[in-house]
Amino acid sequence: MLVCLTVLRLWGGIAVELIPQEAYYWLYAQHPALCYYDHPPVTAWMVRAGVALLGDTELGVRLAALVCSLLACGLMFWTGRLWFGDQAALAGTLLFALAPLFAGMGLIMTPDVPVVLFWVAAMFAISKALLTGRTAWWLASGAMFGAAMLSKYTAVLLGPSWILFLLLSPAHRRWLRKPQPWLAALVALLLLTPVICWNAQHEWASLLFGFRGAGKPRGNPFENVLWFFASQFLVVTPPVLVLCAWALGRGIRRGWFGREDGWNFVASFCVPTLLVLLLSSLNKRIHPNWPCLMFPSLFLGAGALLTEGLASASPTVARWWRRGAWVTAGTLLASVGLGASVILCNKPEALLPDGTGGWRALASAVREARNNLARRSGQQPFVLGADKFHLPSALAFYLREPDDVVNEFVLDPKRGLGFRYWTDLDRLKGRPAVIVADKVSDRLTWRLGLAFERVEAPRRIEVRPAGLSARAFFLVDCHGYRGRTKKAGP
Repeated sequence: MLVCLTVLRLWGGIAVELIPQEAYYWLYAQHPALCYYDHPPVTAWMVRAGVALLGDTELGVRLAALVCSLLACGLMFWTGRLWFGDQAALAGTLLFALAPLFAGMGLIMTPDVPVVLFWVAAMFAISKALLTGRTAWWLASGAMFGAAMLSKYTAVLLGPSWILFLLLSPAHRRWLRKPQPWLAALVALLLLTPVICWNAQHEWASLLFGFRGAGKPRGNPFENVLWFFASQFLVVTPPVLVLCAWALGRGIRRGWFGREDGWNFVASFCVPTLLVLLLSSLNKRIHPNWPCLMFPSLFLGAGALLTEGLASASPTVARWWRRGAWVTAGTLLASVGLGASVILCNKPEALLPDGTGGWRALASAVREARNNLARRSGQQPFVLGADKFHLPSALAFYLREPDDVVNEFVLDPKRGLGFRYWTDLDRLKGRPAVIVADKVSDRLTWRLGLAFERVEAPRRIEVRPAGLSARAFFLVDCHGYRGRTKKAGP
């Protein structure tokens, strides 16, 4: 299964255009820093390593995703065998590898890729520390905890999971009175030093970004909670989600109340993340990928359930478990096949996210427009992608222009994201620009009129990605960038 998935991922890594989020992290890598406005630095460091090996190519950006997914599978197996044995570990690892949420992580490079790897690595190191008592494994668990937080801030929930397990385990509670767990926490904090230093120098911007808007309700709480659960049926599949719910119930019953450490491990490394996301869903819609950290321990429990059921002494029970296992396997393989068809062949097109593909063609049209404007103006124009990061990031990658492609930050200081830290506005003053937008609104027209001396009429272009419907964009030639204005649009 892993060989087949790896072949598919290599194919996709080479053939499929970057999604804008990946291009945005490529921009991170072009501007090395200890941290970034909206994410910690590990994703950028991994992308930088990939492009150093394979150049500024799609596979170069995604190389770390492929490697991390394979390492995570190995660590899942090694962790599961410590608590439940080889067969259960194998079943849990297969569920992990084939669930759509995690199968896709080997292709698309996002912060979820390293955070899942280091979360699973921390689970393995903690398990070894508990079962061997060796201080080196405690320090390794702290290092993995720190690396996870350097990947994505939600990894901080590993700490409560860790403490919850020890509190509810009579056999291991004694570790809370020993120095090793606290030394591990100190190691994690020391690894977080780059993020702390960067934030201290930038008004704690990155840490505050994660909490901004958390207290502002958005949407109906009931609909948000319903979406939270419904989205997991899609990205984990219904049979696997049922198995995970069953594993969580058994983890609470036999782990927390029955004092079985393996099942305690399953529940404790899921519940804190689950509770935080449930509370968050009352205020906002949870993205389908956000719960990824609550599943690794649940998959190990689900693998143990499958193994136990298939080996039941009752022929009737074993028969029903076999049927359920075939349904689960068929569902997972069908979902992987459908995902491969959508990603690699763009079929069915209705399942593709909006804005998929066409970035090479758009970059070619923008390059031509930029050259024409340069001939007319006698100056080198910059390119402004008129949104937060999708357009400018994709254009920056396919134009190979990490500095001369900017976002709406040059028009509005509130729309900066990471661009605010690497965009030199003084270098742009007086220059013409090609504005690229998916629509021309009154607000954008107003902003352009304030920021430029002269704005030409927008013109509509169409790009047609291979095998997909045409997409429309608008190009606007502007002259004489004055600098950003603080006036609000109408």
